[in-house]
Amino acid sequence: MSVLIVRLTEQTSKAGNVYLTGLLGGLRVHAFRAKNDPAVWNVFIRPERKKAATEAPATEDIGGGQ
Repeated sequence: MSVLIVRLTEQTSKAGNVYLTGLLGGLRVHAFRAKNDPAVWNVFIRPERKKAATEAPATEDIGGGQ
């Protein structure tokens, strides 16, 4: 039996780097290709930021290179 724990969506940064992003409970998940082995993905998590109703969406470029 398998259990789906996170669904990741492929994104492309402004710099043209492909990365994966998603949510795992209250955590934001990002995965970047390893520089020296494109078959390897490095996965990072951080707490999901709560946005105030008047706060504009973030426009950061999380291009990777990790």
